[in-house]
Amino acid sequence: MNTANDALVDLVVASYRLAKGFGRAVTRLPANEQPRHVNEISFFVRRLESTLEPLSLSIAPVEGQRYDAGLPVKALNLDDFTADDVLLVEQVVEPVIMGPEGLVRMGTVLLKKV
Repeated sequence: MNTANDALVDLVVASYRLAKGFGRAVTRLPANEQPRHVNEISFFVRRLESTLEPLSLSIAPVEGQRYDAGLPVKALNLDDFTADDVLLVEQVVEPVIMGPEGLVRMGTVLLKKV
């Protein structure tokens, strides 16, 4: 990829992190105030995804998937589990970005035991 595309991917990753953090903060608001903000976050994430489309890039959905060593992510809490544990991706900290040639940017996730 070129420098402009790299900069866009960096911006998308940072924006995704901000949106996810804002989403966690929204859960602390009174219940009657949450829906509007949840909708704003959803719109923002869809806008991020549509910004990537002209470059044939996309955010790969990994949240909730079963974790294995082949998943293109760095698991921050992998050392908390044993090799026998069945794990799921609980939270995406940084998204996996895919392009027409394959992986563009590995993601960062937190895992949980099934």
